[in-house]
Formats: sequence, C-alpha cells, structure tokens
Amino acid sequence: VNANPSLRGRVELSFDVEGGIVSFVAVSENGTGDEALADCIEARAGQWRFADDASGSFQIPLVFEVD
Repeated sequence: VNANPSLRGRVELSFDVEGGIVSFVAVSENGTGDEALADCIEARAGQWRFADDASGSFQIPLVFEVD
C-alpha cells in the first residue's frame, strides 16, 4: 500500500499445510492486478508455521481497501 496508495481489490490465497508447514501456496485470484503484491503474499505465506499436527487445504480472502 505504501508503494501504491490507490491499491484496492480482493486477493484469494490458497495454501496447503502438512505437519504444520506450508507445502503449497498460490494466489488463486488477484483482483488488485498488482503482481508484486501477489508475489509478496505468496512469499510471506510460504513461511507461516502452524501446530505440528495441523494439516489441510485452505483458502482465505484478503481484501485491500483504503478509507
């Protein structure tokens, strides 16, 4: 947002967790049109850690808007 103050839109993040570690991550929808943002989200989400027994596939929406 600092680099693009007019940034708005919805990003859908899909990721898989196996044994508490993110094994797959991808931005499956990028309504912002900002590829640098999508790359950054993927890189950060790939470093997330969960409880050792956590596993599954997830999708979360991230909504960017400025008031």
